[in-house]
Amino acid sequence: MVDIVASAADQGKDKNPKPVTVHVKHLAEHEKANFKVNLTDTLQQVWDQSYLKLEIERQERDVFQAPRKNDNPVDLTPHLTLTLDQAQVQGICEDDFEIAARTGGA
Repeated sequence: MVDIVASAADQGKDKNPKPVTVHVKHLAEHEKANFKVNLTDTLQQVWDQSYLKLEIERQERDVFQAPRKNDNPVDLTPHLTLTLDQAQVQGICEDDFEIAARTGGA
């Protein structure tokens, strides 16, 4: 009986997800934006919304990444289909993001 109650409570959470605030920094433009998204939004949706909030045009070489303390940032490109909740549970990112230009080449 407890399992049924817990399951119903979990389903209720999914129907009305609470928005969370994310923080995005565009490294080349030195712009920052804080805005609310749902935990059910994909990382791709968060990235897309970042450009709208920053009022900056996406460049071909832009990369969406998650900063790490005392370490290199995590490239989120392979994880763009994950929801924010899934990415947080897997330890890929929290609620801080960066947009950077891809480096390297010829």
